[in-house]
Order: sequence, then structure tokens, then C-alpha cells
Amino acid sequence: GKLKGRLRGPYAVMAVLPHLLIQIQSIVDETVVKVHIRRLQEVKGAHTVGELQQIASEEDEEYVVEEIVNHRLDEDGEHEFEVKWAGFEVEENSWETFETV
Repeated sequence: GKLKGRLRGPYAVMAVLPHLLIQIQSIVDETVVKVHIRRLQEVKGAHTVGELQQIASEEDEEYVVEEIVNHRLDEDGEHEFEVKWAGFEVEENSWETFETV
């Protein structure tokens, strides 16, 4: 299947976790999520929240899952899946939640 990876945010980094996971918090609605570091894109320079939201809405990428190569439970007991992305090297595999796959 295809995943549509639209940039979201802006987020503030809250914590660096094991397995290259980063805990981030939305600047807009304060929701907290964990993502793989490869799923983050740094926005350099000083921006207002509105400017950051505009930047996020201008970019649109699609990623295709080639294979689910592994699965595990995170520290909260939620399922995560190691995804091999079509067109990317194995080193670019990432751990994703059920909702993102």
C-alpha cells in the first residue's frame, strides 16, 4: 500500500528515546507522539507558528511500503512495525506505529 507522508507540525523535541525514537510535542495542540528520527525534518531559522504550518502544508511526499520486516511492542505495550521502504536502503528502515502504516 501507499503511505502519504505529509509534513505535520510544528513540534518541539521533548526527549530522545532508545532505538532512535524522538518524543515530540505539538506546538499547536500540545499532543505528544513518538517518531523515528528519520521521520523528522528540521526547520532552520526563527519562524512563527503560522510560518511553520505554511511550510508543512507546501510539501507533499509519498512513501511506499516494500515490506514489514519485524514487529515489537513499545514501552507502552503498543505495536510497532519495522518498515522497509520501497526505493530506500535497509539502513533507512524505520519503526512505525499501526496508525502510520
